[in-house]
Amino acid sequence: MTITIKHNILFTKEFIEFHGQPAVLLINLAVGDAEEADELTQKTIITAISLAQEQVPTVIAAYDQNGIKLVTSTLQPRQMVVQSLEITKEITIVPNPTRYLNSPDISRLRANISRLDAVEGDSPKVLSQLLRIEYSNFIDDVTISPATKAIFKALNNGNIQSTIVVVSKLNHDANAITVNRFLMTRRGYAVVAV
Repeated sequence: MTITIKHNILFTKEFIEFHGQPAVLLINLAVGDAEEADELTQKTIITAISLAQEQVPTVIAAYDQNGIKLVTSTLQPRQMVVQSLEITKEITIVPNPTRYLNSPDISRLRANISRLDAVEGDSPKVLSQLLRIEYSNFIDDVTISPATKAIFKALNNGNIQSTIVVVSKLNHDANAITVNRFLMTRRGYAVVAV
């Protein structure tokens, strides 16, 4: 357990349920302003120290809007804390994209496709085809995202049964994190957002 005081507020992160199970610390290094950079730095360091105190072997995967910045091999707790401190130096301020829509509810989209497939008639079939196109476009977009590439590279470098701990402002990577969280959870991974 790590305790930090900021603005007279007590922050505590506990990862006891992951004790001994490897983790992937996934960090989005792109932020919108200096305040977000401070918040990201704080969350990254608190999370790293909490994982280290629980003796969780961790792979760090860091990326920004342009690509992967770092993917380590599995690090022991002390190494992981040092590396997490180093990677915070790579945080960059970029204008946040204007978002007009929320991230997709991928499970709802898949459920709607299944429901429409069960109904007879031309209209449900056409609507199902449109939703399949939307789903396919989300998957295609997510596949080329730096967040997705970082996750899979980290899982290849570490233990395939890792818990994925996400530290992100959900800016340029919002769709990728949302879709990957859904897909990874379906594959049996635990995904935790910090």
